[in-house]
Parts: sequence; structure tokens; C-alpha cells
Amino acid sequence: MQDTQWIDRREYPFQPRFFETTAGRVHYVDEGQGRPVVFVHGATAWSFHFRHFIRELSQSHRCVAPDHLGFGLSDPPANGESKPAEHAQHLSQFLASLGLRDITLVLHDFGGPIGLACALENLDNVRQLVLCNTWMWPVNRDPHFERQGKFLSGALGKFLYEKTGFGFGTLARRASGSALPDNIWRQYTGPLATPAARCAARRLAGERLGSGGWLDELSRQKEKLAAKPALLIWGQKDRVLPRKMLQNWTLVFREPQVHTFADAGHFVLDEKAAELTSVVAQFLQQ
Repeated sequence: MQDTQWIDRREYPFQPRFFETTAGRVHYVDEGQGRPVVFVHGATAWSFHFRHFIRELSQSHRCVAPDHLGFGLSDPPANGESKPAEHAQHLSQFLASLGLRDITLVLHDFGGPIGLACALENLDNVRQLVLCNTWMWPVNRDPHFERQGKFLSGALGKFLYEKTGFGFGTLARRASGSALPDNIWRQYTGPLATPAARCAARRLAGERLGSGGWLDELSRQKEKLAAKPALLIWGQKDRVLPRKMLQNWTLVFREPQVHTFADAGHFVLDEKAAELTSVVAQFLQQ
């Protein structure tokens, strides 16, 4: 049983719920009633990342936010793997179990390709998309990601990330360009207290290159998303995902709404929550 005494219940007051998969138990938040909004996190976060939006939007919507296996309060994956295709499969099973219809997806970081893989399986069930510092195409030949991947797969990167926690406690924070206070950052690193807990996060981050074939297949279907109402949110100080990715997204959708923040980083939904909760609420009403 995972120690959860580190959780700040003032910041994260939600009732824990669980969904059983063959690979482990998935923790999730399910608050409010109404049209569903599903939040999907990435490789350096968990459902805590969406807490401000869950509190506000649950007054008029049903807000659902799972933690991928190996992240947050979910079990580590039984097979030890952390591939995005596997997370997408578990997410599809989870959403089907809840019987959600007419969904708005809010996707961040690796939650983008994971969530969009599910969306493309059943586009008629997806109403809107909110994309925040994310992507859905292969990056294998991009020098920026090649450097990241080489470090993550190397002996030094593995040691720093898994054995010492330096990767998530210091390197990831610097790389994100974020200005989150220490007490909030501790909620991001809280689930990563042991080498075993940090393993899935390091492996998923490495899949930016390792799952290039899967991402390429996903990208080939991007035209199917063009007509969906899309809200694009981007923290321009992000050192994990370069700004050119936002430009790529503007070419995917016909009439996207775009909100950028020059003084925010990878965790833009946390840094700019006060402004963005109203922006997302307005988008949901359209």
C-alpha cells in the first residue's frame, strides 16, 4: 500500500476511486455531474495537475482524471512496462467502464498522444479537445529530443532519475521552465519516493523516441481531428516541448482557439490556473 501522508488535502481534497485492470489498479478522481470532462496527464505529472480545474468545473460538469499505471496513486504496471500504447489501451477500457458520452478531453504532455489514441477509436463520442503543451507525431530525428532520449536511456540518466530522484526533483523542474512553489512541486514528486516508483515515469519519458512508430501511425490520422473544436494552451518557457509544436497544432485544426503564456512553462495549467479555469469554462459552453 502506497504511503499517501505527503498529500496536501487542502490542494487535493478529492475522494479516491479505483478501476481494476489486468496490469494493476488505476486511481482516478470523479467529481461533479453533467457533461464529462476527462483530464489525461503526461510523463511528469498525475491527476494533481488538474486540481484547480476539477474544483471549478465540477460545479457544472462531471470531471474525471485517472492516474496512469505507475503514476500518482495508481499501482505500478505489473509487467514493468510504461509504453504509451499500453496506457492508451487502459484509458480506453477505463472510459468504457464509466459509459461516458460526449466527452471533452483535456490533454497535457504524453496525455496528448495517449488521449488522442483513445479519441480516434471513437471520434463520435468526443465533443471537444483542450491540448496543453503536448504533441502526437514522431520526434526521432529532432536533435532536441534525441539529446533528451540519449540522456534518459544512458547509465547516468537512469541513475539520476531512478536511484537518486534528482531527475524529477531538480532536472525535470529546471527543464520545464516552471515557477511552481516548493510546496506544490512536492506534490508532483510525492508519488516518486522510491526507485521503483520512478521507473515508470523515466520509461514513459524515454518513449518519446522509443514509440516513434506508434506516434507516426497516430500522426497519420490527424486529419480526422480537423473539424473538432480545439483549445490550444501553451506555456512558451517550456524546455521539454519546443514552441514549434504549437505551430504544428494550429495546422491540424480548422479554427483552433489559441492561448499562449510567455511567462509559463511546461506546467502551464498549474502556473496559470487562475486565468485558464475561466478560459476552459467558456470553451466548454460553446
